Amino acid sequence: MSHRKDPTFQSFIDIYKISNNAMEFANNFEQYVSSCLPAYIWIGLMFSLTLWGIMHVIVGTINIPFCPSRPMIPVFLIVMGCLYILWSMLRIYAFWPRSRADTLGVDLTCKALEGIMIIAKLVWLFSGKLKVAAS
Repeated sequence: MSHRKDPTFQSFIDIYKISNNAMEFANNFEQYVSSCLPAYIWIGLMFSLTLWGIMHVIVGTINIPFCPSRPMIPVFLIVMGCLYILWSMLRIYAFWPRSRADTLGVDLTCKALEGIMIIAKLVWLFSGKLKVAAS
């Protein structure tokens, strides 16, 4: 499988035309978006995701005593907020500019931890849906 990486994409159509399959399209699209937006934009977006997670934790914590009919909803919000915060902090660390000497190991570790975080969020989302609906 050949991966064509061309940092000179002019538009979204160029990304689509040069990609042979979905995986190559995703890689080319990621490269295009990364070249268009500087790291501080991504870091700012991740800080906003951190604020979103903090709001989940605050709302869940405030509503623990006020939710006797569905007591798992605040717990679900608190844990999901913590997962958002951890994931956004991991992404901020991954986006932070570093010297090229240490990037391969750090990138692989960040990708592995990000995969674990995505799986944890999906598991918590589906198990939380079942627990909230059952309580």
